[in-house]
Amino acid sequence: PVFLAPEFDKWIRGSLLSILREHQILCLASEIMPTHLHLLLVEFPDQPLSKTVRLIKGGSAHRFFQDFPLLREDLGGGHLWNDGYDAVRITSHRQFVNALRYIQTNRQRGGLEEDGTGFQASGQAPGF
Repeated sequence: PVFLAPEFDKWIRGSLLSILREHQILCLASEIMPTHLHLLLVEFPDQPLSKTVRLIKGGSAHRFFQDFPLLREDLGGGHLWNDGYDAVRITSHRQFVNALRYIQTNRQRGGLEEDGTGFQASGQAPGF
């Protein structure tokens, strides 16, 4: 699990924030796990979720292998992420609160140290 290493965990957090700002992606909460990300994203008709995920995964993988080229072979020949993604469409306030709580407590439930660098829903998303 590449993001279990503190150096790579810190790197992906910074890269994710940069990509979100660069593409003006509205992300209300995030958390990095050793093998995957949890993101609470806002989808818009002119920027479907599939495009947003492609920007995040493609951008982060490209940057990762630029910064850590020796890991390309260790990670299956240059595949930082698995194909596809899981998504749940939030349709109620209750579902939003539960999703936010799930993201906020994910590291703790996974037995990982909380580092406090994931961002959480507030009045304004990072970069806006």
